[in-house]
Amino acid sequence: MKRSRLGWVLICAIAAALALRGVYRAYFGSPVITIINQSPHRVHDIVLRGNSFVKAVGPIPAGATQAIVVDPPGESGLMIEFVANGHRITKDDLAYIESSGGYCVSLLIDDQLEIRPIDSGFCFAIRRAV
Repeated sequence: MKRSRLGWVLICAIAAALALRGVYRAYFGSPVITIINQSPHRVHDIVLRGNSFVKAVGPIPAGATQAIVVDPPGESGLMIEFVANGHRITKDDLAYIESSGGYCVSLLIDDQLEIRPIDSGFCFAIRRAV
């Protein structure tokens, strides 16, 4: 009987530790970049760049939103490039991010294909914990 109880206590302790680690990472983990496509065009060939990282992103249909976790090795700026309506668009100096600390940045692509950063600051994001 003691072995069975000890086993359950050990399993519960491990589960609690994993849950706490997940919550911690969801709050303080890698940066989450959310791209909001409010243009009437499908945006594709999307690449996010920063200091020592490049992250390719799948296409985003008109009116859709996609969130991406990036992994800069330390302090970094943020650049985006993409193709929409036959034009290659590039924009640099969009945000300051760090490898951890709960950074969240939203990038709004408007109907003129202009990119405007919306600094979301600190946020809770479950996708960082996974």
